[in-house]
Amino acid sequence: MLVFAAVVTAALLGWWLAPRLNALVENLASELGSANAELAREQAALEHSSTHDLLTGLPNRALLLDRIRQSLAHSLRYETWTAVLFVDLDDFSTVNDSLGHDAGDELLVQVADRLSGAIRRVDTVARLGGDDFVVVAGELNDEAGAERVATRLQTAMTETIRVAGVDVRTSLSIGVVNVGPDDAGATDPSDLVRDSDAAMFKAKRHGKQRHEFFSKELTGAAEARRRLEVELHDAVAGGEFDVFYQPIVTATDGGVVGLEALVRWNHPTEGILPPVHFLDALEQTGLIVDVGETVLRRACADVAHLDVARLGVADVPWLSVNLSARQLGPELTSLLPAVIRESGLQVDRLRLEITETALQEASVDALAELRAIRDLGFAVGLDDFGTGYTTLSRLNRFDVDFLKVDKSFVTGIEHGRPVSIALTGAILRLGEELEMDTIVEGVETADQAAELERLGARLLQGYRFARPAPLEQIVERMRSAATSVG
Repeated sequence: MLVFAAVVTAALLGWWLAPRLNALVENLASELGSANAELAREQAALEHSSTHDLLTGLPNRALLLDRIRQSLAHSLRYETWTAVLFVDLDDFSTVNDSLGHDAGDELLVQVADRLSGAIRRVDTVARLGGDDFVVVAGELNDEAGAERVATRLQTAMTETIRVAGVDVRTSLSIGVVNVGPDDAGATDPSDLVRDSDAAMFKAKRHGKQRHEFFSKELTGAAEARRRLEVELHDAVAGGEFDVFYQPIVTATDGGVVGLEALVRWNHPTEGILPPVHFLDALEQTGLIVDVGETVLRRACADVAHLDVARLGVADVPWLSVNLSARQLGPELTSLLPAVIRESGLQVDRLRLEITETALQEASVDALAELRAIRDLGFAVGLDDFGTGYTTLSRLNRFDVDFLKVDKSFVTGIEHGRPVSIALTGAILRLGEELEMDTIVEGVETADQAAELERLGARLLQGYRFARPAPLEQIVERMRSAATSVG
């Protein structure tokens, strides 16, 4: 009886438990499958992120190099051509500085879409970082195919892009490397990216919004540029930049009324280097903002502590400091009053110069920042005046306090060119009519100074009076001049 009861109980228990156990097993299997699927998705996402750019979704450098290898292998096997095009947005920093980094990211995403829409299915667009893209165009039938690809990419940027509610017009500088079937088997993908980068910088130097093909002589230039950029980062960190000064004098008696601050690089092995050796690289890397602040702070402190009594002048000379277009932004508007407070220099003794070319290219927001600077009491002037093409229209849109006539006019005057003489006289009269100080720079000889004074110049600057030098040397010259007059 007990055995029979046990059998019945076991049967009933089995009948009750079986479906529940089956359901449990199914649930466990389902959950395990879901976990595996989630793990698989996470793994796929991780693998994708390791080969793709997070912002644009385009292939990154690692995948780009693999695509170049595949294209070269195809070129070798089927006797086709491969082109690698390094694409850089012109003046991208202006968008970042004027509209903000979120707007800059939005622009990059839209540019990525346009580039992707301008290529064939067999081609690849990759993003290396910042505003740098690379296009790999394979299976080209001939060497001229690269030219056609570059033209399509440029055409894709002809229409404006709407970013943060603003229509932005951007263009491309493109460097191109072409590889034919004879060279495909012995070409390194990284070298192609490097060489196309070098060709892109050639396009930048030749005016932007264009494409240039790589040539062998660019290799050395590209390597030198990279070394220079590394050295400049070290120079900023190591405080290797100094400030030299050049006097601005009256045409009548040579009395010093102003000092222009000029940056110099105290290179550890090559000595003192003028801006021609490094200024473009500072602009390209964005280091010009840090260096510009260093020059501004040091120059204001130097000039504020000049002993005017010992110099034999009536007042502290005004100080002119050059601005890069990349410095124009809310940070500068906040920095200037802080520097004045720290240095003790009077606001009306600081003058800020921006080149005419930079003013022409400045965004609406940058122009607003310049107006804000003037509203704070700082004088703003145009450097290299006369070298641009929309000067008068810009003067009409933006009031400036002084002009600096480009030295090319002085050269023309020295050679007796009627056009240079007439234009210089017209600029001087324009400045007088607008009640602006007009300074003629690049004066090197007594004859030039005399002719400029005859034309109506009141303020001069150049080697005729002093070469740029450390403040101590300029001060000593001012003392000597004061003593000789006394």
